[in-house]
Amino acid sequence: MILLALIACEAVVDFPPPTTWDSGASPTTTTSEEPLHTPLEWDARCTSEGWSYRLRVEGWVAAATLDLVESGTGARERHSLGRAASDPEGAWDELALGPLPEVPAADQAANTSTRFPCDSPLSMVVRVEDARGELLSCAVAGDDPDAALAAVRTAEPDLQGLRGCTVF
Repeated sequence: MILLALIACEAVVDFPPPTTWDSGASPTTTTSEEPLHTPLEWDARCTSEGWSYRLRVEGWVAAATLDLVESGTGARERHSLGRAASDPEGAWDELALGPLPEVPAADQAANTSTRFPCDSPLSMVVRVEDARGELLSCAVAGDDPDAALAAVRTAEPDLQGLRGCTVF
């Protein structure tokens, strides 16, 4: 269930806890097997300042790569989520980015701006990485998660080996 609320020019996409684990074998294949570093919480919101993203992951991780895919047009952006907070005991890491102000597509730059306005039908694919850049886990959410995941997997051959993504 995705809740989209528009409050005083603020769009908040509230994703519930993950309920489906996509094994990656096909868009309709699921399994109860969990990844080593399970994405626990995902938040994407757009305010007058732009889009902001937050992901909480079980365990300590190094970073995450965020792919934004616009439904209908297939327009894509890639950004990096940096560590914003960590549990001192190692139970979780929180990765974040933003706010990213909206700019024309020609002026868009990774990690600093976005071409997508608040009302864009976006899907997000987040890949969680260790210090060596190895893929640990991923999460997908938004308007059309299946299409976004398929687009990113097609563009990124390394994702073919990843067991699956948590679907928010």
